[in-house]
Amino acid sequence: MIPVICRLEDLIQMAQEGKKVEGDVVLHKIPISLKIHPEAGITEDQEAFLLNAAYRFHAEGMTYSVSKNYVTVLPTASVDVAHSNRAIANDRLKADYKRLSTAGISVGKKYFE
Repeated sequence: MIPVICRLEDLIQMAQEGKKVEGDVVLHKIPISLKIHPEAGITEDQEAFLLNAAYRFHAEGMTYSVSKNYVTVLPTASVDVAHSNRAIANDRLKADYKRLSTAGISVGKKYFE
């Protein structure tokens, strides 16, 4: 039975077990629509974006894909908030790159611009 890989932790565990794992990443800005949700303060539909990383790993002749959202961005946000959101996403990426590197997994590092 082939284990289901859906998290970075699964690949990190494979590497810690001695398997050679290599990967790459493609960053995306994915448009989404936030629907009305009064409890969350959303009183009308809003367009937004997810800053997403699509990882692809190769291990033992198999290819694994992991998609991870790092932050939700509202286009109506101020320039300062937009910069903060991007900085938060990049800090979270750095943390994941460090975890992968510590486990011996090489990934070309890219950041949101």
